Amino acid sequence: MGVAPLTITQAATATTLSLAKTTVAYGSETTQVFTATVTPTPSGITPTGTVTVTSGTTTLCTITLPATTCALGATQLAPGSYPNVVATYGGNATSPGRPRPPPCPSP
Repeated sequence: MGVAPLTITQAATATTLSLAKTTVAYGSETTQVFTATVTPTPSGITPTGTVTVTSGTTTLCTITLPATTCALGATQLAPGSYPNVVATYGGNATSPGRPRPPPCPSP
């Protein structure tokens, strides 16, 4: 009888983020919807866990997969610019987590 070692590694993932709007009036932040997509490689694996949308150290919202969207709370952010909004997939037992910067904002 022969013995051979076997190692199963986690599937790679890619996370993308898009914004419903690039400018939102203060007080109407709930209209800002973030859409995150976690794509595993190989395909056919369904990612589970959470995607956290942040700006710097501020958590804007959290998506629990398989959902793909979340929204800001009303008056959650002060007026100003938030140029570094990032979606971070937390990973699970089969897929590692990793942050991805957003693509160009949708019009």
